[in-house]
Amino acid sequence: MNPKYLNKLEYNKILDILSAYCKTYIGKDICFNLMPCIEKEKAQKLLDETNEAVSLRYKKGTPPLSSIENINVWLKSLDGNIILSSKALLELARILKMSRELYEYFYSEDTVVLNDFPILKNYFSSLYTN
Repeated sequence: MNPKYLNKLEYNKILDILSAYCKTYIGKDICFNLMPCIEKEKAQKLLDETNEAVSLRYKKGTPPLSSIENINVWLKSLDGNIILSSKALLELARILKMSRELYEYFYSEDTVVLNDFPILKNYFSSLYTN
């Protein structure tokens, strides 16, 4: 899409407003890199994901998400066999805890049929729990 049109539509202001609703740095990064979709198939896939997410939130309530720190530096430290600080370990533990809570949120035993959410089921099944 032509950047000239995006500037006229004040697209960057829309992204700023949207990013205020993001709880994680990953969500903010994705938000600021969003571009309008012009391919019909891709747009339909994204709409289907959104519809599933809205339906899931309506049926199960708000997912257990909280803010997390950027852990890319610590992951690079692990690749270099460097010892992590206690703060780094706590941040990694918080992310693992959130992963477990999200997994339990989706797969908890209740009246919601999980086959109604095939797209989200792929995402939730890939969460790591320990």
